[in-house]
Amino acid sequence: MKKYILISICSIFIFGACASKESSKEYNKPASYWYNEIISNVADLKLDEADENYISLESEHRNSPLIQNTLIILANGHVEYGQYELAIYYLDEYAKRFAYSANIDYIDFLKIRAKFLSFKNHLRDQQLLYDILNNIDDYVLNYPNSPYIHSIKTIQSRLYMSKTSFEYEIAKLYERVDKPEAAAYYEEQSQSHNIDMSLVNPAQTPWYKRIFE
Repeated sequence: MKKYILISICSIFIFGACASKESSKEYNKPASYWYNEIISNVADLKLDEADENYISLESEHRNSPLIQNTLIILANGHVEYGQYELAIYYLDEYAKRFAYSANIDYIDFLKIRAKFLSFKNHLRDQQLLYDILNNIDDYVLNYPNSPYIHSIKTIQSRLYMSKTSFEYEIAKLYERVDKPEAAAYYEEQSQSHNIDMSLVNPAQTPWYKRIFE
């Protein structure tokens, strides 16, 4: 009998705690409240909470002018935390909702920067490399006078070094397996970017990854 009483008491505490937690969840706050919460969450690197508070802001105040800045804050927060896909998601949301914003070149710059920072391995992330280079070509065409154009071209130069390094290594690989035509093709490709490989420091791959390359 005592056993069942103890179970009942525990159940009351458990369900009571859940109900209390649920009842403490905040609703119907002004947009400024959610905005300040998100800023605080991002500053404390509590990005899951920031995402949840954004959902509240967006659902309760869909047309709030604070949403524009909030999307940028969340994107930058996720970049700093290395969550590049989420950062790009928020930037895509910004582009969809505020496509005619005066600072849309800044948003596209942040997207390219986030993709570039997510680029870790020139041997494995080849498609990402090509995608970023295509994005950069579009950026240069669409925003030739953007204040971020020099940063974009710096990213482009570094990616071309990665591309050249990749093509150079592929050429050497084909030489080792005695496929001279393929080796000549990739060597020509590696020389087409006017980058002297003798002046480029090759990426250092940790030994525990090198054996899988």
